[in-house]
Amino acid sequence: MIEVIKVSKIYNQHKHNECVAVDNVSLEIPEKAVTVICGPSGSGKTTLLSIIGAMIKPTSGRIFVNGQEITSLSERFLSKFRRENIGFVFQKFNLIRNLTVLQNLFIPLIPLGFSKKVFEKKAYMLLEKLNLSNLANANCEQLSGGEAQRVAIARALINDPKIIIADEPSANLDSHNTQNLLEIFRELIKENRTLIIASHDPIIYSSDIINVRFNMRDGRLIYD
Repeated sequence: MIEVIKVSKIYNQHKHNECVAVDNVSLEIPEKAVTVICGPSGSGKTTLLSIIGAMIKPTSGRIFVNGQEITSLSERFLSKFRRENIGFVFQKFNLIRNLTVLQNLFIPLIPLGFSKKVFEKKAYMLLEKLNLSNLANANCEQLSGGEAQRVAIARALINDPKIIIADEPSANLDSHNTQNLLEIFRELIKENRTLIIASHDPIIYSSDIINVRFNMRDGRLIYD
């Protein structure tokens, strides 16, 4: 379980352009379930996901993952924690466009020192699972939106993380590809992974795969 305790993130603190992105948020995210954080653009969803995923540190508050506090870790140990535990699916995919699909999948494995043989085995298994085997050597700038999203998911899964964090995963997809994305999420649930999704897409947050839903506005949790 992930516990978020009175977390705030303030940019440009004590300056004239101070911005409170996350404001005193506390919540519990269950293990091996699908949690969605929904709200309009600018509500603080992305910042909260980045804090939960140890990408940025909060201004105040604490986060525990399975009993381990991660907010007090140094950057060195935070990096190790991210590599071993978390896979990110970014809103704009963040694929390196002039590299192939296979090369993009290789990037998260570089710090782990996997041999080429081990890497290729892991990568091709994932690509086959996501119906991407025929695109392994394709340049990422040639991919459709749905294909790029599946590659981004494959990259997030390459280290076999137990926690998957997806920020607005359907933002660049049409309705058909969004439904395909939900089917991929269903398969990840069967693997006992914890999914945390930020979305303002009703196809996502109203899906029957969602176990827990939180609503945000102006950096705060709101309750209907």
